[in-house]
Amino acid sequence: MNFYKRAMGIWEDLEEFGPGGSSKLTIDQIRKKKDFEGMSDEELQSLVDSRNSDNLLRDHYRRDSFIEEYGWSVPSKEAIEEIKKFVGDGRVLEVGSGYGLWAKLLRDVGIKTHATDNLSWPGDSTWHPSKKQFTSIENISNIEAIEKYPGYNVLMMSWPNYDDPFAISSLEAFKGDKLIYIGEGSYGCTGCNKFHNLLDQEWERVGDVNIPNWSGIHDYLSLYVRK
Repeated sequence: MNFYKRAMGIWEDLEEFGPGGSSKLTIDQIRKKKDFEGMSDEELQSLVDSRNSDNLLRDHYRRDSFIEEYGWSVPSKEAIEEIKKFVGDGRVLEVGSGYGLWAKLLRDVGIKTHATDNLSWPGDSTWHPSKKQFTSIENISNIEAIEKYPGYNVLMMSWPNYDDPFAISSLEAFKGDKLIYIGEGSYGCTGCNKFHNLLDQEWERVGDVNIPNWSGIHDYLSLYVRK
């Protein structure tokens, strides 16, 4: 696997292309949208100019491009440092790693991290983990990973679907004592209600870290220990 790299460093990229960054929309980014199929370059340029003049509209489309290039959540250096302190000498098993951006950043600071993902995404989404990875990722389902690596005491998941049993099935199968969760709270965009209810019942939240948010998105990093 030739790991995916951009011209800039990862942290510089996240600052420029993440929430509040200085990057502008481009015609190529707009052209990928089905809503704008068949438009001429002149029409697309006019559309881009209008979107770039409105910060809310600009960030709406910038977020789509960010997800396609990096993933659903935006790491921060503070978040990585807090995870390092939380994990200590433990080992992190990440399920649903996507492109492996978080795993890459954790490994860079010496955290023992094993990234896993079934490398699929439904429909015609431009999100394709099988084609773009920041680090090595084992092609395996969440349950298979948890059963295969019982020695990993820290489970990590980022932005599990709210309408999918992925999060609750992972949490129910996991036997370790620490959890790293990146997403929104109850009734948000991530994790089903059963997942959040189980968190309240069997886990104690011992830390929260704010991470960069897109407009209208309220995700954060939470650290849990088993009660």
